[in-house]
Amino acid sequence: MTRFSLLAPCVFAGALLAQDPAVVQPLPPKPTVIVDQKAAEAKAGETAKPQDAKPQEKAAQDVLDPLSELQRSIERKTTELDATKKLAAAGGMPTAIRTFFTDRTLQVRSVEVQIKAVPVEAQPQAAAGSVRLMTADEKASLGENVVALVEGQSITKAEVDEMVKYYGQNPGDRSEDDVKRQALQAVIVQKAALGHYQTAAPGALSKLQAVEKDLAAGGDFAELAKKHSMCPSAAQGGDLDFFGRGMMDPVFEKAAFTLKMGEVSPIIQTSFGYHLVKNTGFKKGENPGTDQVRASHILVMFDTDANAARQVSGNASQGHVNLAFRDDDWQKLNPFAR
Repeated sequence: MTRFSLLAPCVFAGALLAQDPAVVQPLPPKPTVIVDQKAAEAKAGETAKPQDAKPQEKAAQDVLDPLSELQRSIERKTTELDATKKLAAAGGMPTAIRTFFTDRTLQVRSVEVQIKAVPVEAQPQAAAGSVRLMTADEKASLGENVVALVEGQSITKAEVDEMVKYYGQNPGDRSEDDVKRQALQAVIVQKAALGHYQTAAPGALSKLQAVEKDLAAGGDFAELAKKHSMCPSAAQGGDLDFFGRGMMDPVFEKAAFTLKMGEVSPIIQTSFGYHLVKNTGFKKGENPGTDQVRASHILVMFDTDANAARQVSGNASQGHVNLAFRDDDWQKLNPFAR
């Protein structure tokens, strides 16, 4: 359905409103008969001057009035949307819909709102993160292959090169350094989650290693996914259907696209936990950027709270992490530099 077809019912309804004299022409105001001019003026003054309310009542009303208005607005929009859906389904403007729009104003049911005096605590803001160069002692102890640290976790040149190789298959109009930045960001997000969940990570890895042994002993991938995977796809045997590049966690995506048909990956770690990934299909596009892969997976998460895991991943994706680069050359590739 095009944007025009979606908007047409609303435009058409507006046109009917403009043409309907029952809507356009307001009712004449009732005449006001003044018997005692002084008494009327005094009464008008009393009406214009609101009586002072108790502080508690005024505080509650200050909250209730906006909430009530918001509720009425939501209900009006919901009713209008339901009518528009009916209009679209009918393919025109039935008489019943016309009457709905032009006969009378919407009747809004009253909504009771209970206000509790509960102090609202400010949500903690994600730390801004920090960027520095590694110390001489860090370089000496970590070895030459470690090019960066994120939340205490080492990032090796080999890990970055693996992601560069994957992203380099479809560079588009990006420069070589831009591809490296994208690869480095993917590894930073992966390792930041590992640093955040360093206490829970060993247990999650142990659980998936036991599943991997069952699979190697002849276990069925789909059945093991139904039994052990912590992803909602477990109900479908871990099946994620087809997806394109850029739709999944970068490390997961790389594994899915580089496996052969029917092949199962070794255990991989993403920002959510540990996975076993199985390639179950492939659709070749006009270019590598439009290729699609079908995969199933078994996931053991770091955290049973998926929202918390997404928050950790989101913070890392925005650079809210502590970074230390080996030297200036690597720091220049910082994907979060402004």
